[in-house]
Parts: sequence; structure tokens; C-alpha cells
Amino acid sequence: SAFVLMMLWFGCYNKVLTSDKFTSLFGGLIPSISLLLVMILRMIPNFIRKTQGIIGARKSIGKGAGEAATSKEKLSDGMTVLGALTGWALEGSVVTGDSMRARGYGCTKRTSFMIYRMTTTDRILLAAMTVLLSLTIAAACLGQFRAAFVPTIQLAHISWGWIAYTCYLLIPTALHIKEAIQWHISRSKI
Repeated sequence: SAFVLMMLWFGCYNKVLTSDKFTSLFGGLIPSISLLLVMILRMIPNFIRKTQGIIGARKSIGKGAGEAATSKEKLSDGMTVLGALTGWALEGSVVTGDSMRARGYGCTKRTSFMIYRMTTTDRILLAAMTVLLSLTIAAACLGQFRAAFVPTIQLAHISWGWIAYTCYLLIPTALHIKEAIQWHISRSKI
């Protein structure tokens, strides 16, 4: 169950935090590591796509190892695909390095294009989340979060800690409802 939970976390992370958001979030703090991580995370899906393309191209000209191939033929075919993939990766890294050098990467202090700006709504939301999370942690430290599940659930008396925790958990739902209402309003104006 821990493995499934971890897969769900990474799936949610992958959907929410795209490479441009990651660069925007960490680009000012750790620009080199941020760039390196984005390049590595982008490289993995590109490798998978390119591998499938090479295997498909080899099969279409009759060079790929089929199901009836021996282990030696499959190994030889795999090494050929790996060699082509390595050559493609090295060529891509040279092109990327030349492009970065031509654009002046590393010459002066780096500036970055930011798609995302901190708005007043973001600041209000961040303040609300900080206050609610602080109240929830304080309530947990004071022992107000007691729950038992044997065949039934018994909660401690409803206190300000439970209310703060519930409000904190409802923030994504409220944002989703707000966006849905705005979408329907904008569609009705068309």
C-alpha cells in the first residue's frame, strides 16, 4: 500500500508541477540545479520515445529482432539500439550546449522569463493556508486530534482545530468550484 501511495503522490506531482512551474518556483533560488533537474526530467520521456522510434524503424526495414529470435540476436539488436540512442543523446547534448553558449549562458548573471507572477489572490491564499496550517499544527500539539477507528469512528469534541483543518482541506475544492463558475460565466457570454 505504501508503494501505491507513493505512485499516487508522484502521479499528482507530475500533473501539478510541470517543468515550467518547477523552473519558475526554484529558478531564482537554485538556478543551475533547477535547470539540470528540468533537463533530466525532460530527457527520460524523450529517451523512451526515441527508443520506440528506433525499434520501430529497425523493424520496418527488417533489422529488428522478432519473437523467434535467439537470445544472442535479441542482445545484439538491443546493443545496436542502445548505440543509436547513445549517439542521439550525445549529439543532442552538443547541440544543447552550443545553443546555450550562443545565448550567453553562464557569461553574466542569469535572468529568467517568468510566466507566473505572485498576485494579490496568491498572497491572500498563501496567508490563509499558513494560518490554517499553523492552527492545525497547534491543535495537534495540544492533543485535540484524537480519533479511534475500531468498528466506529469517535472524534474528540469539535474544536477550532478541527474547523481550521477542515477549512485547510477545502481550499482546493473551493478553488476548483470558483474556476468552474468562472468558466461557465465566460462560456455563457459567448
